[in-house]
Amino acid sequence: MKGVTGRPWTDDEHRRMLKMKADGHKWPAIGAALHRTAYAVAARYREHTGDIGISRNVRKAQSEAFQARQAIYDLPPRSLTAEFFGDPLPGRSALDRRQQQSETRAISLAGISQ
Repeated sequence: MKGVTGRPWTDDEHRRMLKMKADGHKWPAIGAALHRTAYAVAARYREHTGDIGISRNVRKAQSEAFQARQAIYDLPPRSLTAEFFGDPLPGRSALDRRQQQSETRAISLAGISQ
């Protein structure tokens, strides 16, 4: 909770907490070494590292969404008309998909002997 304060953190304590966390120690062990609660140590770490406690699943979903959005931005620019009217991206329209399916069928039928 913000506003609840114990004794102030010293620079030495802060550095020691960061080093112990980097070494793989758990919050209870770090807290015991610094004579603080595990909750206080974890809260201090989150506050100063910017780790706001987002779960891995959420971070993964955000990363996948970012990558998908970036893939769209990396495509060649579309015409002004396509941008304005919201035409689908190349290869994403129903017509493009139908043409891909017909090409696949034609290839697979060509290999069948009658």
